[in-house]
Amino acid sequence: MRYLILLLVLSLSATANGQLKKKTQILTSVITASDTERLPGRVQPITGLLLQEIPDINTTVASIGGSYGIAVRDQVAVGGSYRADFSFGENGNGVDHLMLCPWARGYLYNEPNLQVYGQLQTGIVYDSDEFDAFSTVIASAGVHVPIGPTIRFTPNISYAIQDGNNRVGIGANVEYHFTDFATEDREIDHSEKYTEGGLIVGAQAVNFGFADNSFISTIRIGGHYFPSDRWSVGGDLGLSYDRTTFDSGGSSGSKSSFSTTDINLGVNTRYYVAPERRFSGYGEAGAGYYSRGFNTSYSNGGESDGHPYLRLGAGAQTLLCRNLLLEAGPEFRLDLQQESNLVCGFMVGLLLLFGGMEAE
Repeated sequence: MRYLILLLVLSLSATANGQLKKKTQILTSVITASDTERLPGRVQPITGLLLQEIPDINTTVASIGGSYGIAVRDQVAVGGSYRADFSFGENGNGVDHLMLCPWARGYLYNEPNLQVYGQLQTGIVYDSDEFDAFSTVIASAGVHVPIGPTIRFTPNISYAIQDGNNRVGIGANVEYHFTDFATEDREIDHSEKYTEGGLIVGAQAVNFGFADNSFISTIRIGGHYFPSDRWSVGGDLGLSYDRTTFDSGGSSGSKSSFSTTDINLGVNTRYYVAPERRFSGYGEAGAGYYSRGFNTSYSNGGESDGHPYLRLGAGAQTLLCRNLLLEAGPEFRLDLQQESNLVCGFMVGLLLLFGGMEAE
């Protein structure tokens, strides 16, 4: 059944008269529930490396993930999603999670103002000593709505065929479509990276998953808005919710449930130094609130732990090509009302730019 779906997707795409150009490259984010606690308050990259210290357990965690693809012909693209999570230190496990899932995508309709595609994906996953290879296949379909020369807003639906209960998913994210770094780099005027009314965004994703005994939702939205050429104000929203229902046992057929919730809400402001140069520095300050909790139907409610925090950071950005920024920098977060309250972190990754470059 899984391979029949793959043949159907590719055969439909082969007959479509789309306008996806050969060699177009595709970047998009892969957001999981654990990302809500990764550097809260900082805009998450489309793809990149995140490092964060967890002082109360003397552990450092690292994660990298994203999705990359390339059009092998005018209406067919292939690529893969990747994700790796590591932990080091007193309570670290080394490799916590690895994922590599190739995908094939066929465009059934591909006009300049709208594109429709079907996609099939499978792969390998290693998670806490458990290894799974190609037992899950995800068939999905999506729509690209251009919101810039290279940026696509992409609502999508999916159906996962897997061991146990299959899963239905709905969501939306932002994809970046580009051709060649060198060609597009020649169009860049670095003095116009940051202009009044401009916007920088990172991973933008809203996902919901439904199965017979579970519900999962993950939201990560954030960005920086420029009220002037050197100053930006921004925010970051992260939310993950996971609820599982299972049999309680006994002859009555009663059900019990367990759920976890992570919430992050942060605001920030930045000042950019030498914005006209190829590499522009910035300083950042912010504040926010982070909460984690769980709830059960078979005990006295549950538990939750929430606290406000303050952030300071610095770093540098450069344009790689039209609308695509590379950012790197450390940060320091003071978790108020926590015993071990100073958290250090570092991020290097890719962000999207709207603004002056759009107007050229």
